[in-house]
Amino acid sequence: MEYKRLGDIASYINGYAFKPEQRGTEGLPIIRIQDLTGNAYDLGFYDGDYPEKIEINNGDVLISWSASLGVYIWNRGKALLNQHIFKVAFDKVNVNKDYFVFAVKHKLDEMVSKTHGATMKHIIKKDFDNTKIPFPSLEMQEETASILKMVSDIIDTRQQEIKKLDELIRGSICRDVWRSRYRMAVSYNCRDMF
Repeated sequence: MEYKRLGDIASYINGYAFKPEQRGTEGLPIIRIQDLTGNAYDLGFYDGDYPEKIEINNGDVLISWSASLGVYIWNRGKALLNQHIFKVAFDKVNVNKDYFVFAVKHKLDEMVSKTHGATMKHIIKKDFDNTKIPFPSLEMQEETASILKMVSDIIDTRQQEIKKLDELIRGSICRDVWRSRYRMAVSYNCRDMF
């Protein structure tokens, strides 16, 4: 099996270091790591000129390389990339984008072991570029990505089903406890009790 360095597969464009005063309520969304991980509650916007290279669109592959390492496929429309996130430009070799995402996700633990910094851990560009992933033929990449996508979809579906069952069980237990203890029907949602 051939392996390739990430630096030999694509170019990685870092986002822009927007200043707090540049964040507003109008314009294009500024995408930070929190917006990728689902921990954001205060999306900022920018309404001004910007370098074209930091614009992201649906289907772009993004890699957070500081604080929280992760690989994402952007699917929320036109936006601007903040610092500490790479946009992947597939400009060096022919590679299946979905395979690339799965392969890089597989290497995240290795990358975490190479992080530096006391307060804000990050992987330096040299270590990132030198990380190697398996690089089979394009046909094998497509086949592997297809299988992994199918498995990933099944896992996502099962996780959603487990979450719904957990909510159902918690609600049932709550209603049963209230009915048996206070001999009354419960007409509100008890999820917050657990």
